[in-house]
Amino acid sequence: MKRLSLITLTILLAMGCQRSDANPLENKQPTGTVQESSTVSRLTSCYDADEWTCEVEAAIVRKTNEKRAELKRAGLEQVFETSYIARGHSKVMPVEGISHNGFKERFDALREALPGIRIGAGAENVAWMSFSQDDPELVAAEFVKMWWNSKGHKANMEGAQYRYIGVGVVRTDDNRVFATQMFH
Repeated sequence: MKRLSLITLTILLAMGCQRSDANPLENKQPTGTVQESSTVSRLTSCYDADEWTCEVEAAIVRKTNEKRAELKRAGLEQVFETSYIARGHSKVMPVEGISHNGFKERFDALREALPGIRIGAGAENVAWMSFSQDDPELVAAEFVKMWWNSKGHKANMEGAQYRYIGVGVVRTDDNRVFATQMFH
């Protein structure tokens, strides 16, 4: 089952690039010692998604950081490779259901994509909702509110040990929206 999840993740990463045949995570930095920097991402923007998806993802990051600020926690830096992997998981959930299946494999792929970043323990929040609303801010607010009102999800969002976040959102034709947050 784990092998199937890893194969699925690999296929999703490869298929996720609709405008290009290239997987953005394949252009790895040379191995060896890589200095951490305040900008860890090689992808520089929301990768290969429509404007609405990018706006919802950015709003979830912003609203998560607003909640962290209420607790005097540092804001999380969005890493677009992490968002890309999170969106890959969100693409699977409409078919396979809401789950954390493949969690380890997603973080293994992230460690491989970002060899200069120490990625120890990570955490993940997943959810889905039905929406007829097109306003990205309202959609993001509902996800953040739902996670914040759940003890385990809130613990992930407020975790002082995390510095980085990735968010992946997928909207289906029947107005369901699936979201994944990854923290490291």
